Amino acid sequence: MARDIPKDDELGMQNKDLKSIQLELEESQRKYSELFNLSPLGFITLNPNKIITNINLAGASLLGFDREKLLDKSFISYISPESQQLFEKHIQKVGDTRKKQKCEINLKNRKKSLHVSIETLPIFNNNNNNNNNNNNNNNNNNNNNNKSDKSDIKEFQLAVNDISELKTAKNSLYDSESDYRHLLEGLRDLVVKINNEGRFLYVSPSYCHMFAKTEEELLGKNYMPLVHEEDRELTSKSIESIYNPPYTSYHEQRAMTKDGWRWLAWSNKAVLDDEENVIAIIGVGRDITRHKNHEIILKESEEKYRTLYSSMNEGVAIHKLIFDDNNVPVDYEIMDVNPAYEEILEIKRADIIGKKASQAYNTKKPPYLNIYSKVARNGEPRQFETYFEPMDKYFNISVFSPSKGTFATVFEDITPNKKAEESLRKSEEKYKIMVKDLKIAEKAMKESERNYRELVDHSSVAIFKSNLKGDILFANDAMAHIFHYKSVDDMKKGNILKLYKNPEDRLPLIHELQKEGRVTDYEIETISKNGKVVNVILSASLKDNVLSGMFMDITDRKKYESKLKESEMQISVIFNTVSSGIVLVDSEGSIQLANQHLSELFGFTPLELTNMSYLDLISESERKTAEDSMINLINGETDFVQLERLYQRKDNSTFWGELSGSRIINEDDTLKGLIGVITDITDRKKADDALKESLNEKEVLLREIHHRVKNNMQIISSLLNLQIQFEDFDETVSVLRESQGRIKSMSIVHEKLYRSDSFTKINFKEYLTSLISDIFYSYGTNKGLIKWDLDIEDVHMGFDTAIPLGLIINELVTNSVKYAFPEERKGKIKIILKLKDENYFLTVMDNGVGIPDNINPEKTETLGLKLIISLINQLDGTMELDRSHGTKYKINFKELKYKKRI
Repeated sequence: MARDIPKDDELGMQNKDLKSIQLELEESQRKYSELFNLSPLGFITLNPNKIITNINLAGASLLGFDREKLLDKSFISYISPESQQLFEKHIQKVGDTRKKQKCEINLKNRKKSLHVSIETLPIFNNNNNNNNNNNNNNNNNNNNNNKSDKSDIKEFQLAVNDISELKTAKNSLYDSESDYRHLLEGLRDLVVKINNEGRFLYVSPSYCHMFAKTEEELLGKNYMPLVHEEDRELTSKSIESIYNPPYTSYHEQRAMTKDGWRWLAWSNKAVLDDEENVIAIIGVGRDITRHKNHEIILKESEEKYRTLYSSMNEGVAIHKLIFDDNNVPVDYEIMDVNPAYEEILEIKRADIIGKKASQAYNTKKPPYLNIYSKVARNGEPRQFETYFEPMDKYFNISVFSPSKGTFATVFEDITPNKKAEESLRKSEEKYKIMVKDLKIAEKAMKESERNYRELVDHSSVAIFKSNLKGDILFANDAMAHIFHYKSVDDMKKGNILKLYKNPEDRLPLIHELQKEGRVTDYEIETISKNGKVVNVILSASLKDNVLSGMFMDITDRKKYESKLKESEMQISVIFNTVSSGIVLVDSEGSIQLANQHLSELFGFTPLELTNMSYLDLISESERKTAEDSMINLINGETDFVQLERLYQRKDNSTFWGELSGSRIINEDDTLKGLIGVITDITDRKKADDALKESLNEKEVLLREIHHRVKNNMQIISSLLNLQIQFEDFDETVSVLRESQGRIKSMSIVHEKLYRSDSFTKINFKEYLTSLISDIFYSYGTNKGLIKWDLDIEDVHMGFDTAIPLGLIINELVTNSVKYAFPEERKGKIKIILKLKDENYFLTVMDNGVGIPDNINPEKTETLGLKLIISLINQLDGTMELDRSHGTKYKINFKELKYKKRI
């Protein structure tokens, strides 16, 4: 018996050592299992045949099946067909290089397709690892066998990260920027973006066109030199006001454009960063030169107030209390609501205006009457959150009293927030899973420890441990790389608080961990060693005052989300600031989006406009031509249209609008839809019609004036003719007949004018034909003895020139008829009028006896020649006399250019 006791002690000691080793291995397995299942990354283990041998919860979620159903299944079957060949090449590269490799593929999730990034690490058999050093010398002697032997690869470990949101954010950013560009190109309004120094960051094509400058000439330049000096102070104050809430301003100014000084109206809005600092200003301008009067200014002021009221995202309603005979509030009447009210509550304005609240909301008692009546009576505003059961919605309501007995409610629908809070609570409960201890063999425990080390050392996810004081107890290489430290040891020298952008952010995290034990998808702003901000998403647990966790760098995703937010905000600012209606329609002609001004222009709510046919907005008389124009745009036969249309409102009233429409093209050159900008030009059309009517009235008046002048001259001519019959002296008769001829030459001009389509010019050839015929008739000239010939170009001459020229020809032809052919001598009178380079050349000639040499036309005392000289001077012309063959007068002159009479 004494010899057996030492054996029992030895056996007991061996069992104790074995139990200690087993406990250590179980702890190692627990750490690996917790890290394996806590990770937000999907971890999948494949054997050389790409069969799934192990997978964590995140990996199973990515594939859309339970873990048990995925084990022993081919991983290839869960990859989208277009990505399977790419993954095969990826595995081939991992085997060839024997190193970790990355790739991006599409997975076939049971619910949707996912775009993921994969990092694959080869795991080798232990025998191969142990023999590597022993075989070095042999390998050096066999240079021809350097290719990797893939048969020693035991398995592949895959780290799978869902990057679908990042890719969606990139695509959304492109679509947003594309819509933004099409919108600006289709706008006739001026759009600019300036920095805080007043220098241009962007100018729209319409702005460049108005100022006759290129984009390169304007970008980087200050806008103020283009503004009228008297308007610069007002403009500066308007821009300065943007730096305070509500970060908008409006001003009118004069600017020097290619057409001179023009009045421009600017609607401005600040572009804010996440901390509500102004980083830029967007201005939308419009030429209001034609409309600069008091009535239009008043109308625009009213529209601005209405636009602000109508463009609020919060619902607004104005109410009036209803009292019983004892002056006790029993209900309230709905007096007015804004469009957001209609959209949030899905109630049309026309259905509730003037109704009692109990009727409008179909309740026995008016909602929240006690609160509202107190506010309406004492004037103290209130704010509260509530659940309104009839609509199954949560609201945040602010109520105030603009006057006694009335109150206004401003509310927003917070139902999505409440549902998100509930979803978050359920999500946290889902991840509170107790992991049961597994009794596995010593070999499996060692394998678990080795897998744990491989996962930590090679993962792209940062893994760390720290105590509550902030001392870094453990960190992997990925964490040091994310924060730009040379090594883990270099990073561990500092406290973990140095990695927080705002160190106070750690306190809420610790409180959450102490309360719940763990957190998932917790976003934090951190800062790297070089001072750059790094956005991370964290999953962590707290046990025994030690914080264990892992996180991923999501900085790139946050940048894309920020750019997308800024782009959408800029589009929203322009979309809802311009004073024209803007509509987006799809390739079928259905309205997909309309701005607030379009809704007000046609009297439809935004909800009513959605999916309505664009052609329903056009008057039936023009609908066919509008459809043809739209089809041409859709088919690509034209890229842009600008035309006038007669539109029809909801109440069937019509108005004239100017449409600027263009195509919106996708990245792959396919048609995304059409964009149209509609401007109400009813006032302009009315002004044009009034102008036409005024011109018609003036035309009738002017025609009557010419007719009366012609008649009065005819009366004078008749009086002279009557006087001639009572005169016995030939000399007196001759003077009266000459005066009669001069009056007739002017009378014919007025006769031609009132019979003509033009009141400023006459056909001189027709006029001269009538004049010569009348002269020959007045003097009873024998056509067989004296003939006349006209060589006149077909010109139209202003009556300021035609009257003096007609008098000149009248005098010269009369002289020829009276004196050139005495004693019934035969002869010919010829008149030539030519136009060359705005110069007229008149020739009046006869083949009669000619003017005696002793008569100088420029110094004669006769009335006729004096009149000729005076009229030539009036025309700024010159005269030349040729006596060689009868008499020939050559007169050169230009048509008189008088300023237009007002």
